[in-house]
Amino acid sequence: MKTMEQWNGSGLSLTKFLQVGDDVDESIMDHVIGCLPPVTMNGKMVQMGEPYSHDRYDRPMYITFESKGAKWVYTGISITPDSLKLYAEINHFSHDISGIEKAPEKYWYYKSDGVYYPKIK
Repeated sequence: MKTMEQWNGSGLSLTKFLQVGDDVDESIMDHVIGCLPPVTMNGKMVQMGEPYSHDRYDRPMYITFESKGAKWVYTGISITPDSLKLYAEINHFSHDISGIEKAPEKYWYYKSDGVYYPKIK
């Protein structure tokens, strides 16, 4: 589990310090939630409030954490669930995205830089 103390001692940015799949402690999540109001925050996902980058469709992408039981896990940089739903509607495919924890493996492909991109029909 990655801790705030480890991150502070590393001298790295958060995205350089964390690897996709890393569990993070409560102090890192407190920082993520407290530095800016999250753009997404529910029982399953937290996304930091300022875009980290934009995807090839110019949609904002955010540092993302997902709940896995009692743990929070860094899942990389991704667009918001609302953007994913809108993308599905615009492109006329009817995937059920009600279970956001299923979204990465079911609706996205992953690049090694920690960024999820939507599957294109």
